[in-house]
Amino acid sequence: MPPLIIVPSLEDVPAGPELRLVAAQLSRVVTLDRADGPNALAMRDAGVTVVGLDASLTVDVGAWRTLRDELRTHSPALIHVFGLFALRLAVPAGAQARILFTDLGERPGWLDRRLPRRVHSTAVRGEGGIPFGPLIATKSELSPSAEHRLIAADGVFDRRDEWRTALRAFDFLKLIYPDVRFDLSGAGPLVAKLDTFVRRIGGDDIRTRFVGRCHDLPSFYGRAFMAWVPSAQPGAAQRALTAMAAGRAVVAVRCPETEAVVRHEETGFLYDAGDVIPMTRFARRLVENADVRSKMESSARQYVAEHFPTSRVVDGFAAVYDHEHR
Repeated sequence: MPPLIIVPSLEDVPAGPELRLVAAQLSRVVTLDRADGPNALAMRDAGVTVVGLDASLTVDVGAWRTLRDELRTHSPALIHVFGLFALRLAVPAGAQARILFTDLGERPGWLDRRLPRRVHSTAVRGEGGIPFGPLIATKSELSPSAEHRLIAADGVFDRRDEWRTALRAFDFLKLIYPDVRFDLSGAGPLVAKLDTFVRRIGGDDIRTRFVGRCHDLPSFYGRAFMAWVPSAQPGAAQRALTAMAAGRAVVAVRCPETEAVVRHEETGFLYDAGDVIPMTRFARRLVENADVRSKMESSARQYVAEHFPTSRVVDGFAAVYDHEHR
């Protein structure tokens, strides 16, 4: 019997795009958002029942009741829960099945210390667990040119220092290149503060935009000149892989996730957290050396195709679920 999946969102990395790839192995997915985005629609087209809770609070009574009814009606033998927010709803809703938990890196609260007692096993992301799965990207919609130098980054804006490093690096770049721009996709509690920081250091020359949450990351990265992954938060590997699959060289913060997928000076560059100067230097190499950039873009796309094919994601999920059912 297929497991019941509970995820914060089907549209945001890291969980949603991977589940879209393995839709054929699933029958029901519960998402804490409204379930009206492209991944949710694609999963419904594949025959998966997608239930949207539209949960907006840490404790949402309406969402809890909907999930409780879902669990009582279908009585799944295995529930795969992504993230603490989903676990906070699943446990009080009366989940009696085996619970497989994937940590998405949220900061635990006082109540969360009790939740692991109900978790039977934990599925890590990466080698030996739930695999990384990039979205399959098409050719770039816009070819980078000297007149259209766009840097793209996506993430959750909840770690100030990581994003400030990227914003400072871009501030150096725009002093050198009059046509470079920086688009940041995503959401988070620090968007307003980071936007204020941009205006404080940028003066009258503001070329940074917070564009909101993007549900089509391959196109977002494909329109860009290069991709940045400045945050080590969960999902960094998938963001890097999605950009690489779109044929973009990546400048990423060095962390276990990015080190697992980015080959330094082959498919992109890795810099240590907080190091503005190396980040800026790597970005300048991609701007000024077309041969280096072109070679990296080709290597990035080829590397993803060879080492992270869709079949790996599908087989990885199947292996984890088969093991739990034994």
